[in-house]
Amino acid sequence: MGPRVTGPRYVDAILAFGAAAVGVEPDSLGYIIFGVSVHHTENAPLTLLEWEIEQLSAATLGRWVPKIFNRIEELAGAMRARTGGLTLDPEGVGRIIFEQASAVYPVDLVRNERILEMTMPQRAVAASAYVYSEFVVLGPEARKSSTYKGKTANHLTRQVGAFGVNTKPDAAGALLVSFANGILEIFDSEAMRHRTSRMVPLP
Repeated sequence: MGPRVTGPRYVDAILAFGAAAVGVEPDSLGYIIFGVSVHHTENAPLTLLEWEIEQLSAATLGRWVPKIFNRIEELAGAMRARTGGLTLDPEGVGRIIFEQASAVYPVDLVRNERILEMTMPQRAVAASAYVYSEFVVLGPEARKSSTYKGKTANHLTRQVGAFGVNTKPDAAGALLVSFANGILEIFDSEAMRHRTSRMVPLP
C-alpha cells in the first residue's frame, strides 16, 4: 500500500531527505522533499511533495545539493512555508556530501540513534505504519514518472511498494532509504507527536 494522493495548498515547513550510493544502487542519487503540516490541520501531517533519482557522476554530484535547495525554495515560496534543510543517510557517500556541502548549505546527517540502529526492513515497516494510518500522503507532483536506467516509472512508489519484511537489508534503493528516514525522523519530533496524538489512526 502506498500513500494516498492529495495536495495541500499550504504547509508549515519544507524538508528534504536524501541518500547517495546506498544498498543495491551504488551509482544513484535520490531525494524526497516533504511538506510538514503541524498547524495546517486541514492537511495530513506529512505530504511527499517531490522526488528525484538519477545516476551518480561527477556532473550530477556537483549540482545535486544546489538543485535540491532550489526546489525547496520554490516549494516554500509557493506554499508559504519555512525552509528546512537536507538530511542525508550517512551510508554510501552521504557523509562525504555532508562534509563538502555543509559549509554552504544547511545539510546534516541522520543522527537519531533509534533510526540508525534499525535495519532497512525495520525502518520500512516502522515508516509504513504512518502510511497505513494516513498520516502520510502523496502530493500530485510526486505522482510523476521519470526515466532512470532506461525504465520509466514512478520510482518512488515502485521502491516503496516492492520492499518487504523479508527483503535483504542491503536491497533498499536510495528513494526508499530517503522515504523511511524522512518519515521516522519527522514523526519523532515533539511537534509532530503532539499533532498526531490528536488524530485517530485508521485501522
